[in-house]
Amino acid sequence: NNMNYIATTVSSDFNITDDVEFYHKLHGVSSELVPIVDSLNTQVMNGDSSVILRLNKLIKKHPDALILRTFLSLVYFQIGEFDESYELDTQLFNEHPEYLFGRTNLAVQYILMRDEAEKVPEIFGEDLDLKILYPERDVFHVSEVSSFYKLLVMYYSNIMDMTMAKNKLQILKDFEPFSEDYSLAEEFFFMSFDSSDDDDDDIYVEVPETEITKFDTPPVFIHEQINLLYKNDFSIDTDLVNEILALPRESLIEDLNKVLEDSIKRYGYFLTEADEHGYDQKYLSFLTHALLLLSELRAKESFEFILNVLRQDGDYLAMFLGDLLTEDMWQIIYNTAPDDCSICNKFICEPGVYSFSKLAVSEMLVQKAIHNTNKRTEIIDCFRDILNFFINSDIEDNVIDSGLLGGLVGGVLDLNADELIPEIEALYRRGVVDVYVCGELEEVIGLFDEFDGYEERSFESIFDVYNAFLKVNEENDMYLDENIIDEYDEDDTDNHGYGYEPQLPIIVEKTPGRNEPCPCGSGKKYKKCCMNKA
Repeated sequence: NNMNYIATTVSSDFNITDDVEFYHKLHGVSSELVPIVDSLNTQVMNGDSSVILRLNKLIKKHPDALILRTFLSLVYFQIGEFDESYELDTQLFNEHPEYLFGRTNLAVQYILMRDEAEKVPEIFGEDLDLKILYPERDVFHVSEVSSFYKLLVMYYSNIMDMTMAKNKLQILKDFEPFSEDYSLAEEFFFMSFDSSDDDDDDIYVEVPETEITKFDTPPVFIHEQINLLYKNDFSIDTDLVNEILALPRESLIEDLNKVLEDSIKRYGYFLTEADEHGYDQKYLSFLTHALLLLSELRAKESFEFILNVLRQDGDYLAMFLGDLLTEDMWQIIYNTAPDDCSICNKFICEPGVYSFSKLAVSEMLVQKAIHNTNKRTEIIDCFRDILNFFINSDIEDNVIDSGLLGGLVGGVLDLNADELIPEIEALYRRGVVDVYVCGELEEVIGLFDEFDGYEERSFESIFDVYNAFLKVNEENDMYLDENIIDEYDEDDTDNHGYGYEPQLPIIVEKTPGRNEPCPCGSGKKYKKCCMNKA
């Protein structure tokens, strides 16, 4: 057997393979059908209704090719014919209950479209365990396992068993962190909190919306190279980055501070561009470039400018920073924050600030204590002051946020600061900690006894960060390359006399926002409709 097996920690009861022939066999795809299925895939994913007639003909000719029936259901779902889609999935499951993809698709129908999540165990068994469901199978395809765990996250999130949902999401992340299944599962997991605001006791800070300005005049920089930050994504030329870093420090930092201010002053302009032409990293990564350059320069004189960026609302931060906020912002703050942590404390206690911005500052304090043991006592005192501030704050102060406080408790755990247990207990007594973030009080107390070492995060150069983001894009198949609908003329470039040819913009079909109406016409939000269809 020449089948390639994937080493994972998902289960010791079965093997997982990414073998293509094994995948085709699962779907009943003969060698004759392989090129046909490949050619149909794009049309199906785009919801092209013209493919329905061809699929019906192929299904009659190849009744054992179950993937064709799955395709037909998906097309109907994409075009808003939900009853037809549900009927096909139900029929497929009844006729071929051993077909795992059929089970998964029907379960998704129950969760998304029928409001009947309680029927999921009827399809997968009460144990919701693959090996129990298929005791005769020793091998599963990676796509089967990934889809199954996505379904588990959706199911547990729907019934609000967030502990189990978080557990399954973590398994999926460890197993397939760059897959579409993980992205959709993560989105559904966090979406469940949005849909349960009226049913839980969590408290949220109200973040003032960043002003959508009409100002559209770009800044004038001392160094013209800074203009190129507005024309490059994370594949920016290494020589250009080095040339910028070699510019006179004082005037360079002045220019980079202007970039930070520009993202706020022209927010309305950039938002309109993104709405009309789609999100394009080549034109919206300039803020990330500036922050990483300031971090590389250890520009402490820019810290207030950086904090002002972090004071903006979630939509602004999502558009300009994305994962940088949760993955790398701690290091940017570490390299630019003053040695006195009082400014960071004040920011964490500031009203009306997005919680993930505050958690980036909190993570910086944790890492400072871990990397500098002589700072540990000082930083634990900082956390004590912060926790006491929230213990004594009122809801009306607009500072108490359950998710933030759960994250701060997590930071105390990372420090193994058991001397702060009295403050943690006081927060829990107030009922303001999100237990889905850090666990119930008894669990938190127990984790101090089980401490097995500090989670020290390594420092990365600006090029390390760029390469990491590029790797994520590549492993997500660089979806921008597949959706090009227009390009600038190859000769229409402006290198500003520096020998660098700016990368040409890519304009993509606009993807609906998660809270926008679904384009299929169902009347549901996109996040509750086609975005999560298996």
